[in-house]
Amino acid sequence: MIQHTDRRTESRVNQRGIEFDDCTVRHGLIVQRQAGTIGAVEYLKTSGVGAAVITRVLSGQSLRDEDRQMLALDDEALAV
Repeated sequence: MIQHTDRRTESRVNQRGIEFDDCTVRHGLIVQRQAGTIGAVEYLKTSGVGAAVITRVLSGQSLRDEDRQMLALDDEALAV
């Protein structure tokens, strides 16, 4: 039997037992926009986010709708 894991919980614990949340990941996206991918990787790593999540988020693969909306709002704010 396959068990499904809810990946939309507010906070997660990585393999080392360090907790992070959706805000941390979203902030990483903002850091990527402002300081580049290397800065975002370093921020997310020090915040306890695992390599698989970092790769998925910063490469743009399977971004959540909420994250896309946040980035679109950021684009609109920068255009003003």
